[in-house]
Amino acid sequence: MRLPQLTGLAVVAVLLFAAPLVFAAEAEKALAEGMQAYQAGDYETAQKLLQPLADSGNRLAAVTLLIIQRSLESEKEAIAKPTIEGGIKSFEMERFDTAYRIFLPLAEQDNAVALMYLGLIKRRQIVREPDAARAALPYFEQAAEMGLPRAQYFAGLAASIVKSPDWAEKSEKWMTLAAHAGVDDAYYPMRRILCSRGEADLANSWAVIDIPDDGFQRTAGEFDSHWHEIEAYWNTHKCDKSQKVTKAFVRAIYQRAQTLIETYGLRMCDAASPCRDVFAPNY
Repeated sequence: MRLPQLTGLAVVAVLLFAAPLVFAAEAEKALAEGMQAYQAGDYETAQKLLQPLADSGNRLAAVTLLIIQRSLESEKEAIAKPTIEGGIKSFEMERFDTAYRIFLPLAEQDNAVALMYLGLIKRRQIVREPDAARAALPYFEQAAEMGLPRAQYFAGLAASIVKSPDWAEKSEKWMTLAAHAGVDDAYYPMRRILCSRGEADLANSWAVIDIPDDGFQRTAGEFDSHWHEIEAYWNTHKCDKSQKVTKAFVRAIYQRAQTLIETYGLRMCDAASPCRDVFAPNY
């Protein structure tokens, strides 16, 4: 069956009907891409995509452009009068160029937190490992030398990624300092370091601190009634797989862990009681 050919007027009618749909789809795409750019901190792209939509009456685009304008004004003020809080705000908004300009003068004044964040900015901007870790490591180490525990953890982590000739020594040094300072993210690496060195007893105690199981809370009074559960846990998690799990063995682990907690003032963290604070970003 042959379809009838469209006349010139019919073609025009079809195009007129379809045009609004095409424009609406393009506008919707531009809005989505503009909002995505805004959320990613790419204000320049967001402005380019959203301005035509705002000019045509799109309220979401107009409001977003107003927010961007105010954010840019705030950034100028933050750069003119740099503070750690202002740098962290820009960093968390993924405005890394702005964050860098805020942190740099503070780092030049030997501010350890600013140095650590400069390392994190390098890490975010380069992305690919080990290049990112190699670029970030000098900043982390400077801050670590100043005694900033979170920077010590980052320095240990970056050193283990870069794998320079002395990487193992560096990584162990910084991770040990970070763990002893109570950086919860360093507890598991500390456990692995000790286990690799053959210090199984200490490694097991750090396992308790790293993953505080219910058995740790039951060492006084309820230990025996939960023995099978605790025995199964340690048969899986013990450092030396040849070690026989006995009640005396487990009690010694818990007692040593408690000594470590008291000696270093360590924090035992979980979902209900997180340890993270404003100066504890992710690597």
